[in-house]
Amino acid sequence: MSPGPTPPTPPTPAGTAPVAAPTIDAALVRRVAALARLEVDEARLPALTEQFRRILDLVGAVAAIEVPPAAGALLPPASLEQLRPDEPGPTLGRREVSRNAPAHDGAFLVVPRFRGDED
Repeated sequence: MSPGPTPPTPPTPAGTAPVAAPTIDAALVRRVAALARLEVDEARLPALTEQFRRILDLVGAVAAIEVPPAAGALLPPASLEQLRPDEPGPTLGRREVSRNAPAHDGAFLVVPRFRGDED
């Protein structure tokens, strides 16, 4: 498997040094998977490494596109006067929540166990 093209270095703000692109290899894919708490099948590692490399190449290509600023594209943050009060409102009952849940045990929603979770 070839290492693929080097992604373009995205533009950096004035006065900052560009960050070197990481080497996309099996070790990086394993590290990212561990951070995401995902198990990686060693047999799929070469394909996942190539997919990860291609995704980052595309992100680099998009980041390198120079786009002129558009008038009004960046709006100022909402002021506190524009926000609604943070007050409790009507809530759903256990039955209504459970009705749309993929799995529940009658009292709690059932979710998949994460790698590394303890009993």
